[in-house]
Amino acid sequence: MSFRPKRTTIFEKEINVKGSLKGPSVEIYKLEFQNVGKINHKLSGNFSVISQSGKKDLTIKFFILTDAQCLDWAPLTSPYAPRPAFVNLEKSQVLDPPSYLYSSKGALKEGNFELILEKENSLYLVLDNSFSSFTSKNVKLTVYEEWDEKIEAFNVVTSFPPEVYSLRDEIRRMIISATKTLKIITPHMDMEFVQELIEKNKQGIIVRIITRDLGDRGKSASNKQAFDSMQKNLGINHQINTHIHSRLIIVDDVEALVSSADLTHASVLSQYNAGILLSEPHSIQKLDNYFNRIWKDPETTPSKESKGNQK
Repeated sequence: MSFRPKRTTIFEKEINVKGSLKGPSVEIYKLEFQNVGKINHKLSGNFSVISQSGKKDLTIKFFILTDAQCLDWAPLTSPYAPRPAFVNLEKSQVLDPPSYLYSSKGALKEGNFELILEKENSLYLVLDNSFSSFTSKNVKLTVYEEWDEKIEAFNVVTSFPPEVYSLRDEIRRMIISATKTLKIITPHMDMEFVQELIEKNKQGIIVRIITRDLGDRGKSASNKQAFDSMQKNLGINHQINTHIHSRLIIVDDVEALVSSADLTHASVLSQYNAGILLSEPHSIQKLDNYFNRIWKDPETTPSKESKGNQK
């Protein structure tokens, strides 16, 4: 039985946490996820207090709790209560949870975490700024879900912004994992994945990309920068065909993704898109033939000003 590593972003947000005398000084977010069938299942991520003008060394407390730990720490109270039941009235701040899966062990400017998940299907993320009376903090918090997935002949990947970005993560994983070839069809692209593609090209991986011409999208700085970068770094391995409408990535002729998403920031981060991930050899061969036929089509031409030899 073969497995592939999976990593998806399940929480990514900049959060304002007020000082204890300015409003709610504790922010709590519930994460829900599936645990069944995931091998070596874990959460990882990082948090950091964003620097503010005139304020240095700002810190925050961060905890990750199970359902039971959260209920034990912060029992439900009347909506009319002026303070939650877990507030220390003498110190005018929230008490640290007595038990947790992760604790920052005090207030920190930034930190990283990693948790092994066993039976949990939901967790609570807690940002605590109650120790600060007046200073609000802006905190960047990112959480990844990671596991080993059994390789199936077909698999579905999706994007549900702003909660799920599995399609973006899958595209990035495929690019990074390439050891021989990358064949890509995408009508449009911006700088979202360009650096990874250029790095693979520098490593000697054969990277071939078919896009449409810039057209009106040339007005976008990111689109034009991506187009220029492909011209400069890939030479005639960046080709143009105005008739393409499919979105396809083939890695090493053993894995492919057919999806509705362009290789653009908007497609993977703010639009609903879906794709089918394939590793079945006959289907891969058909897609490879499809790519090669378009590549050799007389109407497929090198992007203007392309230089260098085709690999």
